[in-house]
Amino acid sequence: MIKFKTMKMKINFFKIFAVMLIAVLSANQLNAQWVKVLAGDDPYFNDIWFVEGADGLWQTGWVLDQHGDIFKTTDGGNTWTTISQNYSEILSTVCFVNENVGYLCTYNRPSENIEGMILKSTDGGETWVKLISDLDYWFSSIRFKDEMNGVVTGTANLYTNDGGETWHDASGNGGDQGWGYNDYAAGDTYFSCEIWSGNIGRSEDNGETWTIIHRADDLLPNYISFYDAQYGMTGGSNERVLVTHDGGDNWFERTIDDGQGDALCYDWVDRDTCYAAGSDFYKSTDGGDSWIVDTVFGSGTHWDMFATKSNTIYVTNLIVSGEKQVWRKIGPLPANPSFEVSDTTICAGSSIEFTDLSLFDITEWEWTFEGGTPATSTDQNPSVTYENTGVFDVTLTVTNSDGNTGTITETDFITVLETPDQATMPSGETGICTTNEYYYSTDEVPFAQQYEWEVTPEDAGTSVGNGTEVAFEADDYWTGDFTLKVRATNICGDGEWSDELAITLSQTPEVYTLQGGGIYCEGGEGVEITLDGSQTGVEYELYWEGETTGQIISGTGDALSFGNQTEPGIYEAIGFNDNCETYMSEQVEVAVNPLPTPEVSGLDMVCDEDVTDYETTENAGS
Repeated sequence: MIKFKTMKMKINFFKIFAVMLIAVLSANQLNAQWVKVLAGDDPYFNDIWFVEGADGLWQTGWVLDQHGDIFKTTDGGNTWTTISQNYSEILSTVCFVNENVGYLCTYNRPSENIEGMILKSTDGGETWVKLISDLDYWFSSIRFKDEMNGVVTGTANLYTNDGGETWHDASGNGGDQGWGYNDYAAGDTYFSCEIWSGNIGRSEDNGETWTIIHRADDLLPNYISFYDAQYGMTGGSNERVLVTHDGGDNWFERTIDDGQGDALCYDWVDRDTCYAAGSDFYKSTDGGDSWIVDTVFGSGTHWDMFATKSNTIYVTNLIVSGEKQVWRKIGPLPANPSFEVSDTTICAGSSIEFTDLSLFDITEWEWTFEGGTPATSTDQNPSVTYENTGVFDVTLTVTNSDGNTGTITETDFITVLETPDQATMPSGETGICTTNEYYYSTDEVPFAQQYEWEVTPEDAGTSVGNGTEVAFEADDYWTGDFTLKVRATNICGDGEWSDELAITLSQTPEVYTLQGGGIYCEGGEGVEITLDGSQTGVEYELYWEGETTGQIISGTGDALSFGNQTEPGIYEAIGFNDNCETYMSEQVEVAVNPLPTPEVSGLDMVCDEDVTDYETTENAGS
């Protein structure tokens, strides 16, 4: 069972204040592009969400009523159906992954015995199943990047990675009261803001841990919106927004309408075009750096916004003239160029089929094919032949029915190959040892996609890799002469084999144990050093303090003796043949015990027949 901290509910005072600003909205104050597409009695609409359809348009959407009803459209807001859930809870926030799978949360209201819940629908919002309930939390925002991974923020911060079956308390959230609002950016990255502390947070592990990346101080961020992993903004009071173009590492304060307007919600059409709404509606065409008044609504305050990639904007109004409202503005369709190809790597003389995937309502196409025939085309889906080898760019400019254009250039997009030339002979060691690994290389061959290496005979070992460098793993027991060669290959064919590199593989000497050594008395014959085994065909050399003693003994298949050694110090031995050498196991030490050298004290002159005493000192060698 997951345990969460029980927390006192806190209410966004900006939105409460906005409710107090209710006034009559005059229709002639609105830009003609704005159309009221949904209205109802109080209480107000809480959240709005749309999903992209298979045609790239955003026609299916949902609006939450404060008390239990969900309104759904499948034609971009022209018509709506009411899905009554009869919940007494306050439906606070909604997010759909696609046209079928969605999630929503409720606020809790202890004074009215209203519980906090997280619910899930798999039929487009027609029916909902409780995932968790009886929560003493105020949930402000729910965002899912896919059907499995989602984040809920409010007075508690939860995340799931199994489609909501289990929920976990997020760590590192920067305070007991939690994040107020969050938005999914890209990859595994979410961003969040918290109105009470002014903190802005970032999670790069799907909401499991959060790091405070900026403090907004008196801005009191109430809403946060990201277009992608780099472009985002947040704000909430004092007619200001914070904008980032580098994923939240740096934030820049910008003013809305020369300080005359509040902006309580935001959204993006693309990296350049974004909107903000408060008492009026504002637009930026430079990623939020500068703003203009797009529409003067005159009264009322916007609660939530959704901007589609097809440039249709939806906003929900707080109660105006006794009703809650959803307004829609259909802007000129953007021209978003996109295409796919039958292949990006071909052989000279072959053709590539280009398929246009551009949005929206494209009427004209202008293609440029570097190195291709034709070099340009106005067809929607051209076929292009490439006669010469190289790496080439492709550019597509599209124009749509609204006269908007868009251009995309894919740099070094098409690679045209021919059969590779002969590879150079491999380079590397030619006298090698069993049980070891060696590296061999060849020069890079133009147009090669990979390299094929061949060992003859195969018993000598194995080559590992298909690049210009290969690792050769020598066999443990096979010895003799073998060859190594290489050739370059690609989709057009195989180049000629290189000249062969002749290599001799010799047996690596086995490791035996060096024994003996010890302490002997000064002037003695020393102590014997032996090797407990040997191989025929291998020479064994004795070293003292890292330098050769000059003693080399041929292996017999039996134990060997290096004789008595008198030099004090560390001894070791190496076994070697024509190509290979190996250090024997263990080192031995020889030490000398010096002869005693007593010192005698007493008179050095005495008289005849006198008796005198002499003493000697104790000596370590005695």
